[in-house]
Amino acid sequence: MIRMLWLFAKIALIVAAAVWLADHPGSVHIDWQGWVVDMPLGILALGVLVFSIVLALLWRGWSLLRHSPESIGGLRRARRHRKGLEALTQGLVAVAAGDVREAEKLARRADLLLDEPLLSSLLLVQATQLGGEETQARKRFEALRERPATAFLGVRGLLGLAIRRGDWAEAETLAEEAYRLRPDSAMVIRELYEIRRARGDTKRALTALDKAISIGVMDKARGAKEKAFLLMAEAQRLEQEGDLKGALKCAEGARHNDPDLVSAAAESARLMGLLDKRRAAEKLVEDSWPKMASPMLARAYYGLAQDGATSLTQVKRFEHLLSLNPDHPESHVALAEVALKADLWGEARKHLGIAAGDVPDARVCRLMAELEEAEHGDTQAARDWLARAAAFAVDVEPA
Repeated sequence: MIRMLWLFAKIALIVAAAVWLADHPGSVHIDWQGWVVDMPLGILALGVLVFSIVLALLWRGWSLLRHSPESIGGLRRARRHRKGLEALTQGLVAVAAGDVREAEKLARRADLLLDEPLLSSLLLVQATQLGGEETQARKRFEALRERPATAFLGVRGLLGLAIRRGDWAEAETLAEEAYRLRPDSAMVIRELYEIRRARGDTKRALTALDKAISIGVMDKARGAKEKAFLLMAEAQRLEQEGDLKGALKCAEGARHNDPDLVSAAAESARLMGLLDKRRAAEKLVEDSWPKMASPMLARAYYGLAQDGATSLTQVKRFEHLLSLNPDHPESHVALAEVALKADLWGEARKHLGIAAGDVPDARVCRLMAELEEAEHGDTQAARDWLARAAAFAVDVEPA
């Protein structure tokens, strides 16, 4: 629209100029080097106009001739790029269809036509992996690793191959290299964490886990539970090395991250006892018992008794524990166990009966078998209880 308006404006200017010259006739006299020219003003104006048009056309033609090689080259490059993209697209379709030979052929064609080595190399590697040729895939990933633009892709590919082989040492090395290349990659952080955990490197796995939580790869709730389990594993390692204080610190950290983790509370109490912090350990068990009564806590509490404590002393201690959670079956089972050790048969039978309810579980059945043999020497009754325990174990075994 604007071009048309501009054309009309130019025509109007030319017509206006012609009308003006017609209304104002005149002549032009030129005398130069013996040449004398006399002509009307309108003829001179028309000549100047025609000369300008011819000059403009000549300049336009010269510009086209001068730039034509570049234009032709640009067209050829555009055509090659289009054909390369077509080959790349068809290659991806071949990979999706599982046609390895066709995918490799199209990948090589795309590599020749495109100036995008990353795209064609990725297609070629995908085709190689589809064919199950790990040696070829490794060579191509190594080639990608050498180029800065494709280094991360190459390292990620080699990492995948190492994980597939189960070579966790190489996998960790490659994951660390990938992390250096892309320190904020969620995928790399997760893989680094999983690899270190699989290798049992709990200390460095914790570092990776903290990073994963900080950048949002893992939500805080799940991350806290994962961290609690790792800290428990680290506590066991440190205890084996003789570092009881470090082990206790890890167990306490696990309890802080997952307050409902029974093993963390029990382990903290046990380690406190080993470090002569028995009163603090007893308080920990007593504070935990109302919300998480369990055999692990009961064993930890039993081991916290003063040196030389008698069986009756233990019964008194567990009666106090029962009072903290009197409606939980585990409170009665724990008291029944120490009563058995103290030869208090009636007390043991009473609490086992409360814990059993209508259907005693396997553990109660085993304790009843022990009670029948200890109190009455009734081996037949003991065998019957053990048979019930075995039958219960079979019934609850998952399908």
